[in-house]
Amino acid sequence: MDSPRSATFTRLASQRGITLVETLVTIAILAILLGIAVPSFDLLINRNRAQSGGKQLIGLLQYARAQAQISHQEISVTPQASGDWASMLVVSLRRGGDLAGSQAIELRRTQLDDSAKVRVQTSTSAARVVFDGNGIAKSGLDYPLVFTLVSGSYSSQVCLQRSGAAWVCE
Repeated sequence: MDSPRSATFTRLASQRGITLVETLVTIAILAILLGIAVPSFDLLINRNRAQSGGKQLIGLLQYARAQAQISHQEISVTPQASGDWASMLVVSLRRGGDLAGSQAIELRRTQLDDSAKVRVQTSTSAARVVFDGNGIAKSGLDYPLVFTLVSGSYSSQVCLQRSGAAWVCE
């Protein structure tokens, strides 16, 4: 005759898979965890967008400063749409120096990634940033010039000193 212990073992050995109740409990726990994780993931995406835009802006300002030092000429960084630093940004030098009728030679044209989602605000209404032949930002603006990149509820700031140095200044 079978012992009660062997009957329990046979019953457990014959059970395979999971029950509907176990599946529903697992799905409910996953839904709760996702509900907690999604808002923080959205914050992470916004923070990365703002920081990425800031790094791109720093790279562009450093490029313009380096070109000014290499060529010993004025280099300007100008937003294509007047005062809108989230639009296409143009790095150019003036052909012919300060002579009337001189034209700008475009060195680089770039737009910040995700610029439709990132708003760039400046501390003053900077129509353009100009570096002289020594890489120093020309006067006429209040320095440090602060660019605030906003994405969702997160913001990142880029500072430009009169010396021409640009960095992330949180």
